[in-house]
Amino acid sequence: MKDVLRIIPLILIFFFLEGCGPSNHDISESVKASMQQNFNSNPQFSKWHMTVAGVQVFKQGDNSYKGIATIMREGTKHDIPIQITIDGNNIMWEASPGSFTFLAQEELKKLFKQR
Repeated sequence: MKDVLRIIPLILIFFFLEGCGPSNHDISESVKASMQQNFNSNPQFSKWHMTVAGVQVFKQGDNSYKGIATIMREGTKHDIPIQITIDGNNIMWEASPGSFTFLAQEELKKLFKQR
């Protein structure tokens, strides 16, 4: 019985510390804002006028998450897989290579329609 009483505070501390990190909602909103700011200011993306409609976040490890960013472009929805890393209060997101090939496909379609 004494062993059980010693373990209870450890369990409570574990649950308290587990809840101290940012929530999935907070991470989602931070990544969404960061992506939109990048799309608006980065010359590589700003000409495409993309809007980040939302980001779904799924915890993968202690400081790593997987996500799906929903990008709107000319009324069409594109789901982009992203990798998210959190280091304290810093959040970094990264899209997989080839995630934005839909932009090249759209441009090719426009070229063929013009001919």
